[in-house]
Amino acid sequence: MMGGEIFDSLSVLGEDATNSVNGDGERLSTRSRNYQGNNPPLEEFHKEISKIGIFSREAFGKLGEEYKERISEVDGGLPLDRSSLKKFSGSAEQIEILRGKQSVTEQDSAENQFSATFSGKNIPHVVAVIEGRALAAEISTTHTLAGQEVTPSFTKVEFHLGKRNNGGSDARQNVTFYVRNDLKDAYHIGQRNINVPGYGDYNVGVVSFKTFDPDTEKNSNFETLVVHIPHLFVGNNSKEEATHQALLNYAESRKGSGVIVTGYIGDTNYKSEIQPNSVPSVGGHGTKTLADGVSKETLNPKGNSSKKKDRPFIQHVALDTSGESITFQPSTVNLALPTSKEDGSIDHPSIEGYTAVSGRIVKRNPGGFPDNYPGLGVAEGEGSLKPSPTKKAKPTLAFP
Repeated sequence: MMGGEIFDSLSVLGEDATNSVNGDGERLSTRSRNYQGNNPPLEEFHKEISKIGIFSREAFGKLGEEYKERISEVDGGLPLDRSSLKKFSGSAEQIEILRGKQSVTEQDSAENQFSATFSGKNIPHVVAVIEGRALAAEISTTHTLAGQEVTPSFTKVEFHLGKRNNGGSDARQNVTFYVRNDLKDAYHIGQRNINVPGYGDYNVGVVSFKTFDPDTEKNSNFETLVVHIPHLFVGNNSKEEATHQALLNYAESRKGSGVIVTGYIGDTNYKSEIQPNSVPSVGGHGTKTLADGVSKETLNPKGNSSKKKDRPFIQHVALDTSGESITFQPSTVNLALPTSKEDGSIDHPSIEGYTAVSGRIVKRNPGGFPDNYPGLGVAEGEGSLKPSPTKKAKPTLAFP
């Protein structure tokens, strides 16, 4: 029990890594974000939050150039979805505060773009790079925790080669997965085929992990899907409903194996928000409470490169209704643009998704970052954390 109390305090300190704010300008904790579905997150039950970053790239340059034009039209800042901007009740000053929480920079390599995209934001556990070539074997990001700078590293663990319907390779469907070094034993990456009846099949990435609840001694198995849904399966309501239903069917099929599929995150190519709070917020929350009586209003990023239409392609969608996991509204992270065509292309915002889960994520490896797990050792068996018998906890630099 003591280990849980120590780790809770460390996780709260870890929230310093987020710079999102609420309507009063105060730091917005992850647990205070809007959530999807009717079940609220319960801190005593949902003891940990799984964090997956999506670094969205573009395999071909034309759309990237168009997206840069959209940025130039708003004085080099993050482009906003015009419908969310029109509905937002906050002041012009508040809009600029929220919009300014995401930096917009130019970086001279895809690896530097990755680093700049997540630096200063909530530290992800896993990052999926959607589209484009495979990147370097290891990449670091920079954050401030409890007033001190930390630089967690992420190791490339899998590269999923994109395929066309005819079997040929397609760089637009490539996905590269990175896992934070202290979590390499905790998260496992796989791939599944999803059948959409009447339309065909496509592959999704699977991020799987286990949890252990020290209070109830319950073990749980979770999956979160990472998607880049091909255009064949989207474009009108009937296609998108069928595509979403196919993912729901997959989640239902995994229950027989004792696996809870929390949701799916990535480039959906959907033309509209598939469910409330699935589209990322910008900079945090406004002050107004929405019609559901719970959610705070948010600004949303422009999700595509078109001059005429705004499309929320990048989403994080909940699938689990059991209450074992709660999917929060994702957040927009930084925008790191290539300095030249040789450095790649970007035509969507990147995001981070947050899922509260029952129990603790197991098989963390404090040995990977000993300075960041002060006073904690690794328990045998499930690999959950326990207090070291020889060291007093110093909760200053733990990664959440």
